[in-house]
Amino acid sequence: MKQENALNRLVADLTKLYGEDLLAVILFGSAARGDHAGKSSDLNVLAVLKDLDLEFLERASGTAIRWTRQGNQPILFFTPALIEESRDVFPMEFLDIRDSHRVLAGNDFFATVDVAPGNLRLQCETELKGKTLQLRERYLLGHGKKRELRQILAGSFSSIMTICRGVLRLAGEAKRVANEEVIRSVCRRFDLAKGPFHRVLALKKGGPPGSLEDIKDLYRDYYGELRKLQSQVDRLETGGSPTVD
Repeated sequence: MKQENALNRLVADLTKLYGEDLLAVILFGSAARGDHAGKSSDLNVLAVLKDLDLEFLERASGTAIRWTRQGNQPILFFTPALIEESRDVFPMEFLDIRDSHRVLAGNDFFATVDVAPGNLRLQCETELKGKTLQLRERYLLGHGKKRELRQILAGSFSSIMTICRGVLRLAGEAKRVANEEVIRSVCRRFDLAKGPFHRVLALKKGGPPGSLEDIKDLYRDYYGELRKLQSQVDRLETGGSPTVD
């Protein structure tokens, strides 16, 4: 109920600020999937406007600041044209939004979004290599600090699941929604161990990390499985289909 109240207020505020210039307000991410992890998860919202001129956007400054202070991700602003032009840049995110979103107001601009498999594969590979690089760097800086390692692991989980959903689409798997199903599917398809992903999901939901050695062991196991996935994505064929459905 608290989340619904926050969403209703956001829609009301944006409608008051922009009127007919507000074309849509869309909820996406874990809350739209029914996969929200309570206090440890935030709300993700995208607003579609007729224009993205900075002076035009200034109207929403107070609303945007209040929204992020409530612990949510910053509101994403797009125009219809920018959505169309960005399919090759954000294929992974756009497919995730397409398959798990809720229109809070206005038109559904993501109902029929499709992307080229080559663009999706490149982004999956780029994002996965970037995440493993970050995990390496942050481990070196925080390997003796249990709280910091816990935060790194929990903070990485949502983006890793987005990557995994993209990789499953490339592999020809039916769309996967809830995180538990994504873990089962990606581990089965790529012969990965499910344990580290489930344990990081438990941290994401607020579970106890155990001792420093426990969290370091988990970090190493999780990182190791992601490296295996990275190696297989490098060799993954995208096939001849012009779009990913």
